[in-house]
Amino acid sequence: MMNADGLQQLTQKLRETQAQQRVAGSPVHQAPSSEVSTCSTELRYSKFTIGGLPGEKHAVFIPDNLRLTLPVLEQVCAALAREMPSMLLCGVSSLCHPAKLSTPELLKCKGLQHLMEDTRNSLSPTAQPKDGHSSCCKGSQDTSNEVVIQANATESKSKQLVDVADRVLEKKIASGIRSIAKAAQQTNIWTFTGPQISNFELYLQQGMLAGEADVFRMAVAHLQDKAWMEAEVPRSMLRHLFDRSQAMSQDQVTNSRPVQLQGDFWNQVKNTAHREFAEHGHEFWSFDSYDDPMAHGHPITQFPWPHANLVFLFYHEARDGHSSLPDADWNFSTKQRFDTAAVPFSPEMLAPVGYVFIGTKKSKMKKRMLQAIYEGRPVIMVDNTPNLIKQMSLLVSALQKVFSRSSGGVQQFLRDDVSLGRNASTLEILEALKPSSLMQHIEEHFDVSGMEESERLNLSDIVGLIDFTKRRPQIIRDNVSIVDPLNTHPETIVKQAIHVMNIDFSNSSSARGHATVTQRSLVLHGWRLHHRLMLRANQLRGQVILLVVGYATAMVLSTILAICSIYLQTQQERYGKDAMYNASVPVNEEVIVMRFSLGDESKFLRLLILALPMAVGIFIALLSHLQVQQKWSAVRMAACKTESEIYMLLGSVGPYSGGASTMHKKFMRRLTELLKYLSMSGFNEEVVDGAIDAHWPEDNGELEQYINQYVYGIPPMSCAFRCLLCCGEALRLISPCCSCNGNDVEADAIDPIAPLTTDSYMQVRVQPLRRYYSKQGAQIMLTRLVLLGFLVACLSLCSGLSAFGFSVCVPTTLAVAAFFTTVIQWMVPAHVLNALNCANNTLTNLDLRWKGTEAFQNNAMSSKTRLIQTTEKVNWAVCATLTGAFTLSDDFDANDNDEDPLSRDLSRHSTSNSKLTPRSTSRTGSGRTTPNYYGRSRCQSGNITPRM
Repeated sequence: MMNADGLQQLTQKLRETQAQQRVAGSPVHQAPSSEVSTCSTELRYSKFTIGGLPGEKHAVFIPDNLRLTLPVLEQVCAALAREMPSMLLCGVSSLCHPAKLSTPELLKCKGLQHLMEDTRNSLSPTAQPKDGHSSCCKGSQDTSNEVVIQANATESKSKQLVDVADRVLEKKIASGIRSIAKAAQQTNIWTFTGPQISNFELYLQQGMLAGEADVFRMAVAHLQDKAWMEAEVPRSMLRHLFDRSQAMSQDQVTNSRPVQLQGDFWNQVKNTAHREFAEHGHEFWSFDSYDDPMAHGHPITQFPWPHANLVFLFYHEARDGHSSLPDADWNFSTKQRFDTAAVPFSPEMLAPVGYVFIGTKKSKMKKRMLQAIYEGRPVIMVDNTPNLIKQMSLLVSALQKVFSRSSGGVQQFLRDDVSLGRNASTLEILEALKPSSLMQHIEEHFDVSGMEESERLNLSDIVGLIDFTKRRPQIIRDNVSIVDPLNTHPETIVKQAIHVMNIDFSNSSSARGHATVTQRSLVLHGWRLHHRLMLRANQLRGQVILLVVGYATAMVLSTILAICSIYLQTQQERYGKDAMYNASVPVNEEVIVMRFSLGDESKFLRLLILALPMAVGIFIALLSHLQVQQKWSAVRMAACKTESEIYMLLGSVGPYSGGASTMHKKFMRRLTELLKYLSMSGFNEEVVDGAIDAHWPEDNGELEQYINQYVYGIPPMSCAFRCLLCCGEALRLISPCCSCNGNDVEADAIDPIAPLTTDSYMQVRVQPLRRYYSKQGAQIMLTRLVLLGFLVACLSLCSGLSAFGFSVCVPTTLAVAAFFTTVIQWMVPAHVLNALNCANNTLTNLDLRWKGTEAFQNNAMSSKTRLIQTTEKVNWAVCATLTGAFTLSDDFDANDNDEDPLSRDLSRHSTSNSKLTPRSTSRTGSGRTTPNYYGRSRCQSGNITPRM
């Protein structure tokens, strides 16, 4: 919370800056909207109520030469004791009255058949509802005798039928907007209204009067807009409100008494200046836009939206400079009515923007809708509303069927020369779509004859939207929702709206304006670094295995040869050194005879017995001096760190929860520090210089294959397996009953470089990690069982040999048992299996919790942050346990107060382990201490595994 003088201190600094500009000779009368004006600036505040309208309202007066910034808006929200909104919801429609929204073309649509049937039945005195459908407009049966509908052709033209249908449609749409308002209230979303309102605000107000939604509404306008300066009553009310305002502070917001504004201006009995308003009030008006001459003088066009909870009013300052607070110039008015250019405010300054589109008779919204979709903004379309929205609803609904598990739902839209299996990928179905079939589908379900040519969807629009879906399928799937208030339950609409409103905005072009190129380049740079690190780690791992297996094998052979030497000495004592051995080998009808004595064999064994212990010493010296194990641990941990950095960047969590430019700078700085640490550790090879694979990967498919192989342990498909898949696909084409669900085809629609939402992170990260940990755990368990079986067999053989008097062979079996013990300790240690099992249980719990939680809670930013941080910590813990070496500082937490118990447990492990001093690893046979390349303390590999 800010202090009471926070805003005054801010404006005082602005005035000091203006004074310096005035001394420097800067102009007084002109200041760009992006800069602070040289005039005196002060935020003024007034609390007010309007007679006849519920609730207290807040007005903030801002000079129109001061462009609002995010810190100022945060101060204003803090003074009002409100959180910053997570999104602003804007309605896009026209001023058409909700009671006359329909068109003849809309009433013929299939989606309105039940509505029209019920309306006809309610107007007919003898007709009964068909198919068990009851009438939804029984209140209109009193006037049914006045209109007799003889045939279907005349029924659609009946004025009374249309009026009743319009009223029912109004109530249904108002119910749908009320459900959207509920979703906005639950997700801390405000509505935004400019100088001009649309029927979205009117539908919203009907829902507010029903008392089922209490969404916070914000309006922005110019105090001296020409639209309300032309009328005396609105002008006097706004001036009275401004004159009663004071310098804004938290005390003023809390303790000031509201200014009482008379509500006679909105009372049709007392305000008779406008003929239609005096006759019908707010129940009807004939105009559809602000340009209509009938709109002039109507109260709805002469005052900022009176139902808003917070109104930002920009004003033109007077130049007298005598008062302590800046005054407004009441002789000034904007150049045109509803002048948005005079308002230096953009809703994106406060929060991301989403849109609710409602179709109307004469509205130009095609360009705005396509732009919103292409920018990746949340879009809600109210289906079964006129013209463009009905067309777009049909098109988007058809495209969204592509993301189902079967191509059967879009079979009618596919090209005739394409045959797809039941489990075709999303990209394959999109490639097979026939735009002309989609266009024909739209024309069959909606008559476009009443639309302007420029507002109709044409073939080029459909082709463009299909191409966009191929590039960014998650936008059409997640960011666009079709809401049908006529045929959908209100609670279902709430869930649909929450899903769209809670979409992570790192996935939208509002945040991706520069990220589509820059962020993709950074992510590719990160994966290239990961590629080099993994290749180098695999090389070092191979060297470690070679050295360990080499010295263990040399020790076993030394023991065996020592036993053989003792046996030869007993043979020499028995037969003498001159005893000869003859060995013959038949080769091509000839016999090769080799002869050697016991003395010769003893000399050869002595040489081997001398060489093998020396080889053991050399292997151990190389393992200790070259520190291959420690280098492998360092490189492998660096690869894990890079992997986590990439996923946190894509998810915009942890250190990357700020703006796009800040995220990119942090990402490059952290990778640079990682390379610096590796360079200090002696890695001055291709791992650091990065020139070996500058052109890798060639495409997303190659990158996805690499991620599957090196991150999730999924090997690439062999040629034989590809042939089997082709045969299976051919079999499915011949006999559809042979088809199976297969894998989740939605994974084909996810770009490995695209920003991640909660759902996509679960799909591309958590679930593959679960399968990988489960597979690795099963493999390690099986390998341990086999090796332990050999170990038990060796020890049993040792006991048996001792029992039956073959004591001379006991050392050999013990050496073999020691070999298996070394392999088990180095290759499949028990603590790695424990870590994998704990990690698998943790991710399983996360998956179960995610499936058992409502969609809007899963899509919340706090849930996403918690999910990604916990998953990356688990992956970090498994990697640290696997390498058995030191760890880097993870820096996964963005907010320590927002962790779940598992995250706190992992953090506690990391904190406690960071205080440990360096020690010998469990895998070094030399007893040397592992050096700390990163200047940080090592952690116990066995203690870093997560606890449940």
